[in-house]
Amino acid sequence: MKYVVKKHSGTILHAILRPNAPVLLIGGLLFVAIGILAIRGMAVRTEFSVEEGELRYEKHRLGMRSDDSFTLPQSSITGMEIVLKKMGIYRSYEVVVKTSEKIYDTSFSMADGDKKLEIAEQSLAALTRSEGIYQYEEDSTVLGLILGLTCIGGGLYCWFCIQQVVIVADRDAGSLTIRRERSLLSFLAKGDGDEIPLAQVVDVRVKALTLNTVKHRVTSYQVLIGRKGGKPVPVAKGPMFTAASAEALKELLDVWIKDQKVRREK
Repeated sequence: MKYVVKKHSGTILHAILRPNAPVLLIGGLLFVAIGILAIRGMAVRTEFSVEEGELRYEKHRLGMRSDDSFTLPQSSITGMEIVLKKMGIYRSYEVVVKTSEKIYDTSFSMADGDKKLEIAEQSLAALTRSEGIYQYEEDSTVLGLILGLTCIGGGLYCWFCIQQVVIVADRDAGSLTIRRERSLLSFLAKGDGDEIPLAQVVDVRVKALTLNTVKHRVTSYQVLIGRKGGKPVPVAKGPMFTAASAEALKELLDVWIKDQKVRREK
């Protein structure tokens, strides 16, 4: 969170705070894109079966039948193979069904390489028998939705964090005013503000918030205005500061507030 001091005098302190908006905007876009890809690629129900001399591959995304579903008679199938396919930004070994005219792709998101080899071998074996039956099903709809919506939620949070905070401390008016304004998604969450009498301001504090993930530990900071007889007032919406920027803003406010206390005591 960076700040710009518009005015700094004995009677007025006017500062505007903004986060690193381009980073948050791009980060939000990446999270949303990953979420959409996760839902499209993982939130699927797949059925691969052999019955009555036919091989059927059915894939449904959120209840809708996918265009890559197919049904083939046993007589048209010339073989199956496990091949390395490029699936978006990553590569995966997948089962392909061969006919004399076309190669049909399949995708099983919950099966590893050994399971895919088993699918190919057992379905081929079922096709060679007159009344052979084989069936494999997987449903990753819930998992895909959870992962995708979590990523999309992370992207929206990045956009929510794009904000502008205006701080105006007025010695003559005896008030410290904080206005928080959303830059994006303001139709979902409006800005707000606080007005604190300078006589009630006790101190300026920095509070750390640590988020532990499986591989990383991320710490961000919030600047709080302590006041008499009430809860501390957060400067920004959420812990948007680095340690350095939080301490810099704390020092700026501390110096001005202490100066006004000295003036008041005189």
